[in-house]
Amino acid sequence: MPLTLSQEYSLAPLKLNAAVLPVLSVSPSPGTILDPFGHSGNEFATHQRIAGAEPALDVTMLFQDAFALIGWKSLKLTTLEVYAAKYVDSIRSASSVHHRKALAVDAIGYATIQSVSCGGPRALAIAEVRIVLLSSDGQTHPLVDADNAAIPAVTTGPTLQTLAPFSYNGTDYSGLQSLQIDTGNRMEVTTHGGMRYPTLATYLGGQWEARASLGDPALLATLFSELGSSLAGNFDFYLRNFDANDLGTVTGTRMRIARGAAIPEQIPLSHLELSRPGFRVSALANPSTPGTHPVVVATGQTVPT
Repeated sequence: MPLTLSQEYSLAPLKLNAAVLPVLSVSPSPGTILDPFGHSGNEFATHQRIAGAEPALDVTMLFQDAFALIGWKSLKLTTLEVYAAKYVDSIRSASSVHHRKALAVDAIGYATIQSVSCGGPRALAIAEVRIVLLSSDGQTHPLVDADNAAIPAVTTGPTLQTLAPFSYNGTDYSGLQSLQIDTGNRMEVTTHGGMRYPTLATYLGGQWEARASLGDPALLATLFSELGSSLAGNFDFYLRNFDANDLGTVTGTRMRIARGAAIPEQIPLSHLELSRPGFRVSALANPSTPGTHPVVVATGQTVPT
């Protein structure tokens, strides 16, 4: 019998509701719950059952493209399409021959931004997005597969952004080396008795924190005490936009923290190495409006130079 050759596939754009977005990676998580069973003093399990699954997708994409669609909280998805582009004769095919995973009838998803990172002064701002998938009836898998699909054209992005100087209490400062944001978003899924797949998801909130590193240990000591302190004014992180000619512009995105605390974390000093001290900024909501996210994002802002 002749050997059946496998096909080669690669990543294609991702469709979330009406937006078709450029992405860097998509990692489907089957979430299968395998439960081995042992009994009667046996040293090893003798039976097993597949109790169900909690399927999800982990997506890596540009921050501004993700935030413009999802925001800091969660986004309900009634349309989700993941495409795997098929290669024919070593070239990505231009025909409708690609593979697609999409939400099944009446299935939904919820997307949340889990983290944002700029790994260096020239690195792009990247978001990690988690998408939980919910079955329509608890028995039907929320995703269905289809072949011979056409890849849609990108409708949003890509928006390239890098680190820019930051501002504290009305004063601009240079020297930011890296930025790592943990949104603390918690999305819990619920499965009822007898169901294979979850049918409900609940957004429980988040605790937004940013960790950053500087190139100036003396500046860190000037800004914050050894113990840290509550913010004395607005703390603004900026991301600089790039234009169509791939050049940095004077505008970008501002992330403003009006309430919270800033804490120095570490001031490493090593032989023949530059110091990169770190600090952490924790955001707090206004007690009078606890349901409003404490970090306000604005686009089209003038970036400090």
